[in-house]
Amino acid sequence: MIGRGPKTRLGQSFVLGEGVRAARALKNDGTYLHRSIGETLVSAGDTGFVIEIVNFCDDTYYTVEFIERAVVLAARARDLESFDSTATAQP
Repeated sequence: MIGRGPKTRLGQSFVLGEGVRAARALKNDGTYLHRSIGETLVSAGDTGFVIEIVNFCDDTYYTVEFIERAVVLAARARDLESFDSTATAQP
């Protein structure tokens, strides 16, 4: 089923400590305190690390710490992309 279970993005899932990148802007849906609803919390391309994996109502949520933004939030696999944090930039 697309959108359900731990492999929600074309078979993609993440592990604790894995580096991830936001696939799109993530906005406050009202669950992030002290920020306006609809405010962008993380922009597309921002990077972070998976610090927790939670299964709730047959969906998997990844708690990601976006250090540069000082934001910790839960996201689904469809909102994230894996990246190699040890890769070097191309000249």
